[in-house]
Amino acid sequence: MAGGTLFLVATPIGNLGDVTFRAIEVLRTVPLIAAEDTRVTRRLLARYEITARTTSYHAQSAPGRTAALLTHLRDGADLALVTDAGTPAVSDPGMELAAAWAAEGGRVEAIPGASAVLAAVTWIHLRRRARAKLSRRTAHPSTMSASESAASASAGDPGLTKSTSRKSRASASASG
Repeated sequence: MAGGTLFLVATPIGNLGDVTFRAIEVLRTVPLIAAEDTRVTRRLLARYEITARTTSYHAQSAPGRTAALLTHLRDGADLALVTDAGTPAVSDPGMELAAAWAAEGGRVEAIPGASAVLAAVTWIHLRRRARAKLSRRTAHPSTMSASESAASASAGDPGLTKSTSRKSRASASASG
């Protein structure tokens, strides 16, 4: 089936600077952007000087809005679907539109965004690895350099503070 492409474009959660280059490129090239809240979307579009026409598409949209957007796609025009923050079609009416277009044989393409979840998972993983490395080294303090000792103290290891030196730890363990 010929027709336009429905782009599911992820938008930043929080910081407008976290949008991807690919998302900006798609938003600049489509003739119409269906937005959960056009007021919120206009802030993103204004920041990146995107002039595409917008229309609202949200949970309270009448069924006729879905039909109009499908007609737009059937006529061969591309359409970007965005939410206020995050990826469309996860917990909004975008899933209905995407499923309807895909059922007609239309092309649906997801444009991923910067992932706050991935950043958080990465940070947690790095923090755990750092703690594991510190616990191995604090078991053998002679293997820890002065800079590593200071770094582990600044990383928040409760067993090691900046004021604690190897010498004071050794004397504390000998007296305690």
